[in-house]
Order: sequence, then C-alpha cells, then structure tokens
Amino acid sequence: MRTCAKMRCEAGAIATVALRYGEREVLVADLTPQPDRNLLDLCEEHIRTLKPPLGWRIRDDRNVLILPDVAASEAGSDPEPAAPSPDVGTAPSAVESA
Repeated sequence: MRTCAKMRCEAGAIATVALRYGEREVLVADLTPQPDRNLLDLCEEHIRTLKPPLGWRIRDDRNVLILPDVAASEAGSDPEPAAPSPDVGTAPSAVESA
C-alpha cells in the first residue's frame, strides 16, 4: 500500500494529484497503478482539504462508486443516477507540497 505524500502522514493514499500549469488546474484522479515522482499520491484527509493556488481550480476526475440508496431499493423504486462530480471552486491559497 502506498502512503500519503504529505510529510509526517502515514495514511494510505487514495488518489493521485497532478498540477496542470497550462490549465491552472489541480487534477485529482484515481490512484495510479504505479507511483510517479511527478505526481502526488494523497490520503482522504489531504484530498478533502486540498486548496489550489490563487486563480486555479480543482478538477476531481475520480471514478467514485455510489451505492444505491437502501430505502429506495426497499421501496422498489430505482435510485436516481448520480450526477458527475462538479469542479470545486477556487480558494486563495497555495497547494501544499509534500
């Protein structure tokens, strides 16, 4: 299991982050099969608290498995399909480096 790239964090990595300078975008993707020294593997907490540089945005392209609502399946109706993850707005602070 790979660990989070943040200093002093020993939690398991759940996603890989790439900085796309041309697009001014922090791209969050599914954990890559192999580590890449040009990318950051981060844990759930550090993905959740990620803040892009001023003028940048976060784009979350992870494939998230959404389980159907138990109440809806018990009632015999189909759950509503999940909408794609929207882009997270920008915040006026820098991405912390590992």
